Amino acid sequence: MRYTRLLLVLSLALLGCGPGDDVTLSVWERLERTLPIAVEAANPFDPNEVAVDVELIGPGGRRKTVPAFLYEGFTRSQSSSGSEVLAADGSREWRFRFTPTRPGVWRWRWLRVTAGGEEAGEWECFRVLPNLDPERHGFLRIPDGAKHLEFEDGTPFFAVGENLSWADRRGTGAYEDWIAKLVVQPEVFGTVTHAFSNGEFQKAADTVQIRVNPRHLVKRLCVDGAFQASAPEAPSEYLCS
Repeated sequence: MRYTRLLLVLSLALLGCGPGDDVTLSVWERLERTLPIAVEAANPFDPNEVAVDVELIGPGGRRKTVPAFLYEGFTRSQSSSGSEVLAADGSREWRFRFTPTRPGVWRWRWLRVTAGGEEAGEWECFRVLPNLDPERHGFLRIPDGAKHLEFEDGTPFFAVGENLSWADRRGTGAYEDWIAKLVVQPEVFGTVTHAFSNGEFQKAADTVQIRVNPRHLVKRLCVDGAFQASAPEAPSEYLCS
C-alpha cells in the first residue's frame, strides 16, 4: 500500500495537481463536492436555461460526464399537531456526486452551459486507492449470461423486498423511523414509493440516502404516477431509480 500511495502522489504531480487537490478515497467510496457556481437561473431545473455537468478523466484516459444537481438545505421540525414542517434555509448550491470504480488518479472539472455561452472550471484531482473495506462490494450487476444479481466484486446479493409507501404525518421522519428498523437485517432491498409534491421527493431521497447506513440498505426510489397524463386512458407512469 505504501508503494501505491507513492505512485499516486507522483501521478498527481505529473498531471499538474496542486496540494489543494490532495483528496484520497477508496474504490466504491462516494465523492461529493460543492461547485463554485452561483445559482442564478430563474428555473435551475430547466436545461434550456442552465445545464451543469462534471467531466471526469479516469485512469487510462477514460472520460465520463456526470450531471450536477441543485442542492438546497432544509430544517425539519414538527407542528403542534405532530405533522412535519420543512423550511428552506436558503443555501442553494450546485453539487455533484461520483463513485469511482477504478484505483488511480482522477481529474475533474465543472462545465456550465447557458444562453450566454459555455464555461469550464479548472481541472482538479483526487486519488483512489484499492478497496480494503470488507463491507464495501461495489454496484449491483447481472453477470454475463446469468439471471441473478451480484456485486461488482462477485459477492452474491440476496434481496429481501420491502415496499415503503405513503408516509404518515411525520413525513420524511416516518421513512427514517421505518428504515432504521429494516437495516437490522443483513441486506434489505427497499422500494420507497410516494406521491411527492412541492419538492418533497428530493427531501425524502436525501433522508434515505444520507440518514441510513448505506452498507445495509440497497435503495430504489420511485415516483408514483400521481401526475397522470392528460388523456384519461393513459396509464399511470412509474419512474424508479
